[in-house]
Amino acid sequence: MPRRILEGEVVSDKTDKTVTVLVVRRYRHPVYKKYVKRTDKYAAHDEANRFKTGDRVQIVECRPISKTKRWTVVTEEGNQPPALVERKDKAPIVKVEVKKVPAKKAASPKPSASKAASKKPVTKKVSKED
Repeated sequence: MPRRILEGEVVSDKTDKTVTVLVVRRYRHPVYKKYVKRTDKYAAHDEANRFKTGDRVQIVECRPISKTKRWTVVTEEGNQPPALVERKDKAPIVKVEVKKVPAKKAASPKPSASKAASKKPVTKKVSKED
């Protein structure tokens, strides 16, 4: 299962090897169809105490480190997260470009002669006058 990566701002760095990251998400309300902000705070592991309050960071899901820590700080915004370690027993993943081919437009069916002949002829009612 892929690990989630979230982006947020460090709001606290008071604890040792831990930072608190505020993640702001916007989603569309299912009933009112308006965009709503939702904020969540995550405790993330920072081994070297490198990040300070106000830094924009990315955090990645990891194994439980403590009662509340389930995230690790990956990197500051702007730097790319480190690539995941490739397993030796599997072949490397190769990206393939897929070219989109425009779909052919279906020709509109022309009315056939049998359909035109199947229409009933228009008849006029003739009244008999004596």
